Amino acid sequence: MQQWLPYTLFTLAITFSPGPINLLVMAKAGQSGWRATAPAILAACTTAALTIVLAGLGMASLMISAPLVPILLSWVGVIWLSWMAWRLATAKTTTSASAEQGISLTGLKASGLQLINPKGWMMALTAVTVFAGSDATPTTIATMATVFLCLALLGTSSWALMGISSRRLLTTSSRMRVFNLVMAVALIAVAWWSVLR
Repeated sequence: MQQWLPYTLFTLAITFSPGPINLLVMAKAGQSGWRATAPAILAACTTAALTIVLAGLGMASLMISAPLVPILLSWVGVIWLSWMAWRLATAKTTTSASAEQGISLTGLKASGLQLINPKGWMMALTAVTVFAGSDATPTTIATMATVFLCLALLGTSSWALMGISSRRLLTTSSRMRVFNLVMAVALIAVAWWSVLR
């Protein structure tokens, strides 16, 4: 593959931009810290990299070619994200809130969100078709997935670090409440924008 630089820039743009996983990770890290958030980061990034491998095997194009699959996945994702935003907005706001009181973003949930995200599948399909080409070898696809995984870990972790940094400001219940509401509104906006645009 001769397009490693464009592929790397594409991956940086995808993994560092605000999206549902990055916003959820930021909120979780702001509430519960790094240790509670790290499993979700690892699971989400690994699953996203796996979609590139599956796209290289042809699965993404099969899923996206079925007319109802992307629509169904979009609505399932929006409903799930809306529920997560509601949980975030209504979370208890004591400064010693535990992970159970705040947003519940486990590795399994983060991985599941990546699997039902049609935009994630479109990203994987774009990566394989545009940057790897039709003559891509399994080694090329595996390398693309590895590059994506490394950059995704970096990008999503940076969102977690922003959340952790905000903890210094979240020293009162009212500040935590404002943080939760801002993150919930951002999550709702990102989720619904993806299906209504």
